[in-house]
This record gives sequence, C-alpha cells and structure tokens, in this order.
Amino acid sequence: MRASLKSQVRDFRRSVASCIAGSFVLRLASSATGVMLGLYLAHIDATVYQIPATTVGIIGASFFITELLGAPVFGAQSDRFGFKLFMILGPLFGFIAVQMTAATTLLWVLFITRLLEGLSTASSTPSTLGYISTITASPEPANGQVLVTGASSARLGVLRGRIVSYFEVASIAGLALGYLAGGVLWDWLKAWGFVAVGGIYLTSLLIYARGVDDVREKNPQATAGLGHYLRLFRSHRLLILAPAWLCFNAIFGLWLNHVAFQMSGDQTFPDQVLTGGFSGSAVGSILASYAITFVVGIYLWSFAFGRIRKTTIMVIGTLGIFAVVALVFAINHAGNLRNPALVPLGLLALVAVAVQSGFTPAGLAYLADISQAFEGDRGAIMGLYSVLLGIGQLLGAWLGGPFAQRGGMDGIIALSAIFALFSLATVLLLRREEERERVAVSS
Repeated sequence: MRASLKSQVRDFRRSVASCIAGSFVLRLASSATGVMLGLYLAHIDATVYQIPATTVGIIGASFFITELLGAPVFGAQSDRFGFKLFMILGPLFGFIAVQMTAATTLLWVLFITRLLEGLSTASSTPSTLGYISTITASPEPANGQVLVTGASSARLGVLRGRIVSYFEVASIAGLALGYLAGGVLWDWLKAWGFVAVGGIYLTSLLIYARGVDDVREKNPQATAGLGHYLRLFRSHRLLILAPAWLCFNAIFGLWLNHVAFQMSGDQTFPDQVLTGGFSGSAVGSILASYAITFVVGIYLWSFAFGRIRKTTIMVIGTLGIFAVVALVFAINHAGNLRNPALVPLGLLALVAVAVQSGFTPAGLAYLADISQAFEGDRGAIMGLYSVLLGIGQLLGAWLGGPFAQRGGMDGIIALSAIFALFSLATVLLLRREEERERVAVSS
C-alpha cells in the first residue's frame, strides 16, 4: 500500500512537472516568435515597403483575436475529452505558424500566422490551467486516477497557489528566454530563425505527449456552446475581476507588440532615448531582463499565499505598475545612453517590476478559487484566463498603435498609466466586495 502511494505521488509530481516544463518551452517558442516578428516587420519596413505602427499593432493584435475566441471553445472541449490532447495541439499550431512566417514578407500571410499563434495559446493555456485546477480541487479519484491522496482542502488550496505560481514562473521564464533567443536568432539567421523556433515548438509537444497523465473532469458538461459559456459568469466576483485582469493584460499587449518595433525601427524622437537604433540582441536582452525580474518577483510572491490576501497582493502589484512607468519615463528622457543616472534608474525599475509581478499569480489563483463552484467546467472557467488575456492584449496592441505613432515610447508609457488606473479602481472594488461577503458570512 505504501509502495503504491509512493508511486502515485511520484506519478503526480512527474505529470505536474511535465505540464509546467511543456508550458515553459511553449512560452519560449511563442515569445521568440513575437520578438522576431517585430524585428522582421522593422526589416520589411526598412528594405521592402513601409509599414506604419498602426499596421504593426493590427498584425500583433491578430494573435489575440483567435486566442480570445478559441480559448472558451478549447477550454470547454478539454473538460469533455481530456486536457492532454489540447495541450499537445498548442505547439502543433505554433509549429505550422512559424514555418509559414519564414517563407513570406506578405503582410496578409503574416496576419494569418499570428492567428495560428493565437490558436496555439488558446488550446494549450486553458487545458493546462484546467488540469491544474482539477488535480488540486479534490483528493477524490478522477476518472480512476488518484490525484492527491490524503490532502485536506486547506492543503489543496495552498498546493494550488504554489502550482499556479510555478506555472507563472515557468511561463514568464519562457517569455524571458524567448525574448533573448528571438533577438539572437534574428541577428544570426534573420527569417530562417523562424524555422529554428519550429524545433522548440516540437520539443514542447514531446514533453506534453510523454510526460503528462491525462485527466478529465468527473462530470463534464455536455454543452460547450457560447451560450453555456456565458452562463458561467454567475459569480459577481468574476465580473469584477474581469476588467482588472483586462487592464493589466492590456499593458503586456501594449509593450510586447510595440516596444521591439519602436526601439529597433528607423523612427526616432530626438528627446527620447528608447526610440530607434537598438539591435535585435539589445532589444531581446532588455525584454529578457524585464521578464527574468518578473519571474523572480512571482517566485518571491508565491511565499505570500496564505499570509496575505490575494486581493491585497493585486493592489500592491497594480501600484508597482505606476512605479515602473514613472521610472521608464525618467530613463526615456535621460538625454543619452551614457547618462550615469540610467543605472540606478534601471535597477529601481527592476525592483518595481518585481513588485508588479504579484498581480499575475494572485489573479490566477483567485480565478482558480472561483472555479471551485463550477465542477465540470473548470477548463472552461480557466479558459477565462486566456479570454481576458487575449482581450486585454488585443486592446493594448490596437490602442497602442496610435499612441506609439504619435508619441513613441512616451505614448506607450502614457497608455500604460491609463490602463493601470482602471486596473487599480476595479481591484479596490473587488476587495470591497470581498469584505462585504466576509461580513455577510460572519453575521
């Protein structure tokens, strides 16, 4: 019996580790593709035909169209047919997309490849999060598999927070390495670098296929249509969380789709240090530094679960955004890259990024807590992560085009501050709603 229990625990750990590792490699491939596409568009703009910043935003935003439309469908289907299948489909879509990207400079084809990239995330992320939510929801067997033996509900809650944090660490670490790899691959291989990224996608596919044990919801819902999915918005807290999550993710969409183009393109603003003239490796290194710091911050914040309320962490994380944009604005107007003030400003900005990072795991763990009320629909509920991520980043990419076109990096900074204001307001509202529910329960 004890040997069987040890075997179950070993299998559980191996499956979770493979799920997280596959997510890491998939994020690496996806972010490398995103950075390289920004550099590729700047190259096309300089050597083939001109591309306005608004068009860059439209192409970048196309990724999020299919992500937000596909996530609820794939999430709901993963509840019915198993999470593993849809994890595997993610890197397969990405592999096809990068092979197409390497072969063309036609903008309409690049638009289609970004749609495929969006399907990659739409398939893999809800299924991965649905898997994590399901295995940490109950100590009872699911489809004949013992998920976590002998664990209390409280311990499962802590375990969920930790695994979600590790998922976010792996995802952001993959983004960081992808930023760096994308810049280097572009400098070395130019468009052929997209072919090399295809090998990274296939590596993710193999990790999922060989390492993850399939798990399905015990009572999957038979209906997976849009109407059913919309009816899942029965939680008042979910409706309040949504706009905060949207605004936070819009900042990522804004920066990830416009910074590489602004920093490496020909367009310059004389009074802005961070516009024009940066190499692909330099852009990749800067984005990687941001993402690595974000990872470290998430890891440190993971120890706060159980000690600090999730809504409190989200408030602190949102305040960190204001510090980041203020410091980046100071860097952008430092006069030149030889200004000695850039070093302390840069270090302070990294500290602010670490503070900001707490919002992501806290928001995701909060969403997983909400999913407890929707047995049979956890994949669909966790698909909201991708839906809100997609809509938010779509807004950031689209709205960022006009702001970046007129103001360069200053435009990006200003729009980031606006999104942060909306995020803070809704998180404070969510916190007040949480207080009301606690008072009602205690009385």
